[in-house]
Amino acid sequence: MNGPPIEIVAVSPTGRWEVRTHAWEVRMSHWIDTPHVYDRQASRVVYVPEDTTWSLDHAEWVSDSVVQLHLRQYPGGPGMQAIVRIDCAAGRAHCNGHDMAIAALDDALARAVASR
Repeated sequence: MNGPPIEIVAVSPTGRWEVRTHAWEVRMSHWIDTPHVYDRQASRVVYVPEDTTWSLDHAEWVSDSVVQLHLRQYPGGPGMQAIVRIDCAAGRAHCNGHDMAIAALDDALARAVASR
């Protein structure tokens, strides 16, 4: 298999959705686990950050279609974390107190870090 290792880290209660990580080494022993939220039924990616410096620290399903992602932007430090909720079924995300379409999440993450 070519490419980074893929790991399934959290599956929704009914098994339709999952969070995967694609790990890649930034520097010697510094790894980023890029999150991918995936729809197993439709065989499609729901969300993956465009900025690959976002790493998944933790994922938890709060309902069958809503996942909460604890993200950290490499190299880390104060203000470089974000908690994001993604509603896979509705195509919506919640970040930094704002509700938005999933397509707007990358811009919201960039603004959240820039404002700190």
